Amino acid sequence: MVAGGSSAPVAPSISAQPVSTSVVTGTSASFSVTASGDGLSYQWQLSSDGINYTDIATATGASYTTPATATTDSGKLFRVHVSNSVGNVFSNSATLTVASAPVAPVITTQPVNQSVTAPATATFTVTATGTPTPTYQWQLSTDGGATFNNISGATSASYTTPATVTSGSGKRFRVLLGNTAGTAVSALAQLTVTSTVSLLSGRAWTIGQSLESDDNNVLNYEAGIDDAGAVTALFTKSNGTRTVLYATRGTPGAAGSAPTFSAPAPLDAAAPIDDSSFKIGVAPGGNAVAAWNHIAPCTASTYNTFGNCNFHYVARYIDATGVWEAPLLVGSNPGNFFEVVINDRGDVMLHQQFGWIRSGGSGHTNTSVITWRSASQGVFREQTFAPVIPFSRFMSNNGDLLVVASATQNSTTDIVAYRGNVNDGLGAQEILDTRLSPATLVRTWSGTNGQAVVFWLQNDGTGLEGTAATLDSPTGAWTLAAVPSIFNFHGANSPNTRGVVTDSGDFILYTDGKRLHRIGGVWSAMETFSAVNLDILSIPSAVNRDGSVLQIRSVDSAWSSLDGPTSLALTSLPAVASGHPTGPGYIYGVASPSGGKALLSKSGVGALISKNTYDILPTPTSPAGDFRNIANLWGFYFK
Repeated sequence: MVAGGSSAPVAPSISAQPVSTSVVTGTSASFSVTASGDGLSYQWQLSSDGINYTDIATATGASYTTPATATTDSGKLFRVHVSNSVGNVFSNSATLTVASAPVAPVITTQPVNQSVTAPATATFTVTATGTPTPTYQWQLSTDGGATFNNISGATSASYTTPATVTSGSGKRFRVLLGNTAGTAVSALAQLTVTSTVSLLSGRAWTIGQSLESDDNNVLNYEAGIDDAGAVTALFTKSNGTRTVLYATRGTPGAAGSAPTFSAPAPLDAAAPIDDSSFKIGVAPGGNAVAAWNHIAPCTASTYNTFGNCNFHYVARYIDATGVWEAPLLVGSNPGNFFEVVINDRGDVMLHQQFGWIRSGGSGHTNTSVITWRSASQGVFREQTFAPVIPFSRFMSNNGDLLVVASATQNSTTDIVAYRGNVNDGLGAQEILDTRLSPATLVRTWSGTNGQAVVFWLQNDGTGLEGTAATLDSPTGAWTLAAVPSIFNFHGANSPNTRGVVTDSGDFILYTDGKRLHRIGGVWSAMETFSAVNLDILSIPSAVNRDGSVLQIRSVDSAWSSLDGPTSLALTSLPAVASGHPTGPGYIYGVASPSGGKALLSKSGVGALISKNTYDILPTPTSPAGDFRNIANLWGFYFK
């Protein structure tokens, strides 16, 4: 009690704090407080940093209403100072959130029509405004715009199609935009897809030219082709004393002129040649490499110390000089060559089936081995892998090396890879798949720029699952994807299973009358040819680096072609003819049983090297030809 009997003043206390609030731009926000005490005064304060507060002029009531807000006011803090004659108290701070007022989507730039050449992708783009930011859903119409369906995953301002095909020409695309304030629909944009200018149509086969014809049979042959259509062919035959390896070069010649083949030159006539164990590799720019087995008595340093041994020799043809270099001894090896590769720099890599390590005084154990030399080195280097494992080896045009293997380790069978280059050798092992079930390596393909595609099979618990690992650059990361389990060991290594990695890194595979491809990083579904099953042809089909196909049927020498991955329509083969066919669509002189080796360059020039028993080839006017049952070698160009 105070003098006179009146009560003492009560200090301020707050029973209801100001509450944070959200508004849209152009509207006001209100904050209020509930307090008790005698003779209260109020002063609202504002802070932009949560630390320093300033008084708001005239904001002296139990509530405060802001002026019309802007987005710059968002985040500001408000509190009130309550006081009287005996005390004061500050309220909690309340936060103001200011959002833009909702605005329905407005399209400022419509999608426009796109024209591409298959298999290029097409990109459609829209620009729009709206608050909040609109969502996007692209749609596709295949009936001229009558009906549309959503495209799965196409939910951004731009949409890029998968690799196009000519059958997709005429499709319409549009995009739906929406937010809380409304929706908008774009104008239609049409896709036009044209086919690539054909590399193969309009070409025809030239009359065959004799590459070697005398009283000794041609035994075996190999051939390769460069980007311009120059052919390098190897063949073995007896010179009357021993089996010799010969080489010849063919050039297609200008339009209207006849192709030419050089006179055969012996690469090794010093000792007998294994007539079936030799290989040819041809680089895009024209360099070539030949590898063969020279048979001679074993020595104290060979894999055996008794009898005859295989001595592996290599010779390079350098396109810039136009001559074959002297043969270079690689070493002795109990196995044969599986593949040889040369690039435009002149680097060489050998794929031998076996290496060896000395075991005891006169024996050896087999190993897996990679052998290579750079263009500037005079000797070969090698790296040995033991025990023997199935693997594939490749080299890029820049000298990048890749080894892919199926290796038993970690209580299972892994798919592993080793990367490196011709100067530094191979690096550490990479495991491509870490699942516990054993993996079976099927096949590997590589590109000239160091890209690669690896196929393997693995049991996922319900059956064999196909997996592909792709490498888009020599130093990039591996990407794994599930693919159709279309392979077994026999099918994957059939001569008519043809796969290619293009210069851009796309992959195209033909097998069992079907095609599978990966373009722009996207795997296709399995596609089936409507015309000819490639695997019925006993002459392996030729596939060039853009995926074009040249096929020849050995039973009657009929042929057909396919341009790249843009179409599934193979040119129809003529009906099987009896005897020696004389109509268009046939290559004279290639009929069964001899067959041949088909070649197809990136430029579209093709060739066929064929062993047969003709001295004079069949022609339209002399369809029977003339032969004396001695195997000769012939060259044909497709130009």
